[in-house]
Amino acid sequence: MNTPAWTFQDRLRKAREHVGMTQSELAEATGVSLNSLNRYEKGQRSPGEDIVKSISDATGVPFEWFYQVDTAEGVRVALPKRLVLNLEGEVYRVVQE
Repeated sequence: MNTPAWTFQDRLRKAREHVGMTQSELAEATGVSLNSLNRYEKGQRSPGEDIVKSISDATGVPFEWFYQVDTAEGVRVALPKRLVLNLEGEVYRVVQE
């Protein structure tokens, strides 16, 4: 079964919603304007790595998760040990490099 790939904006929204934050709350926690955050979630702008790091810190979601690549086998993350995640972001197997 083919599943749609998650875009950066999908991951950003999912991370924010996972911790129960509104866009306004995340904007305040990261120092990013509400307008910019809204555009990131709509895919109209792309944040720099420094902003993604701030979002990661505010949501507790690993920085690398925002840059994962979806594959037919699952989602792979570039970490020392590669974690293969399901679409809900839960680890279901660890691949040794």
